[in-house]
Amino acid sequence: MATIQQLIDELAQIAALQPDLETFLYADAADINTQRDKQYPLLLAERTVAIENLNLKNRQRVYTLKLHFYDQYDRVTLASTGNELKQYDIESIAEDFLQRFRERYRAAGKPWKLENEDALNGQWAFNKHFDKLIELTYTLKVRSQGEC
Repeated sequence: MATIQQLIDELAQIAALQPDLETFLYADAADINTQRDKQYPLLLAERTVAIENLNLKNRQRVYTLKLHFYDQYDRVTLASTGNELKQYDIESIAEDFLQRFRERYRAAGKPWKLENEDALNGQWAFNKHFDKLIELTYTLKVRSQGEC
């Protein structure tokens, strides 16, 4: 049976392989303020995960989790980079990551299926947290394949 630990390990492995992501965290969203050893761009997989549609018969479930893609966007960066360019950079990183996740579970027979891969919704936020961050958050619904 695929577990939340295996899912987070998989996300961490993909983040480590993506050259334009500097840090991966599995934490509460507010922990972005307290993490000392972090570099941007950063991916935070939110520790608050919902379990939906638990099927006791075959042990399948759907994990709903949020992925927050962050980069610094302070006054110096803002003066030299327009909003749309910075948004494009973060959007590209996020889409790369999500595509890699999708390719890995399809090609390698991983025990996951992205339930909402045809309709992922992202949400922008600016000047977030103490580091003055730009943030793009996606909510994933990941089906964990149960026992055969």
